Amino acid sequence: MKGTKTRVLVLALALLLALLPGCEKKNSSVLQLPDGTTAPDAENQASPAPLSPLGDRTCRVGQETVPESTLFSFILKECAYDPQQGLTLKLGCTNKSTVRNFVVSLPYLAVNGYMQDADCELTVPATQSAEEEILISSDALRAAGVSSVDELILYPLIYDPAVPMGQGDVVDGAFSFYPSGQSKGNVVYPVRQKTTTEQTFFDNTFGAMVILSAAVDDGDLDVACYLENKTDRFLSFAWSDAAVNNEAVSASGESIVAPGMRRYATIPLSGVSDDASEVAFRISATPLSSTGAPVSPLMEQRGSYRFTAAASDPGAGGDPGDEPATG
Repeated sequence: MKGTKTRVLVLALALLLALLPGCEKKNSSVLQLPDGTTAPDAENQASPAPLSPLGDRTCRVGQETVPESTLFSFILKECAYDPQQGLTLKLGCTNKSTVRNFVVSLPYLAVNGYMQDADCELTVPATQSAEEEILISSDALRAAGVSSVDELILYPLIYDPAVPMGQGDVVDGAFSFYPSGQSKGNVVYPVRQKTTTEQTFFDNTFGAMVILSAAVDDGDLDVACYLENKTDRFLSFAWSDAAVNNEAVSASGESIVAPGMRRYATIPLSGVSDDASEVAFRISATPLSSTGAPVSPLMEQRGSYRFTAAASDPGAGGDPGDEPATG
């Protein structure tokens, strides 16, 4: 009994000493904050809540395209088409998070089934709102056979740059608008232009690539082509290993085409002699990965295209558009 009382007294004394200032024991496994500081905000330390991936959806101009998100709001505020000026789009974005910054990336869009470069990337800091204006030139639209904007599809990525891609922290989707009163599935896409100088590189169940014409101008060779994606995934049409008249040239690039869409693109090659008559390169069509992981091409093919002085004349084959092939 005496031993038990002694142990109780010892424990009580130890507890009292631990409560006195300066007598607490440091735990090496716990972060010790310097005097005068407080613990970090729990909201900053918690794992970020992901945005919800979105699929295809039909929206109206002036409506929020991401209204259910508690973190972000994205809206197409205005869509105005003028045959002389082109297509003007005004975007509105609101970051509802108090601690996280978001990036809105809209590199391309589709008008009546044909891809156009938007080149829009906008950072929206926490609690802030931002607007952006995009102009698609009338020349690019006219080259794709667009006389009225019957269908507009936006492909924005809205993400937190501090979170690795592919971990759910991305809003992506195809947001469709029908400014002229058409409805989904009823828009007739313009038939692709054809030229007397065209050559089909491939045309199969997943895609098509047709060279329409080639023109040399002051040492620059522009190869105009038509691309079509027949799959339900984004495809990267890339070219490499280019050679002109059997002389290697340093050139590579890619064009992105959304599911079911088409694109007119130009493959630019520089340092070419004016008497050039043949161009060859390797073409690959590769699905895009949402995580950035390597993906094998659906196909890879090398081919050549011969052109004459008549084909080099812009009036012979026509110009498929002035958009670059780096989208």
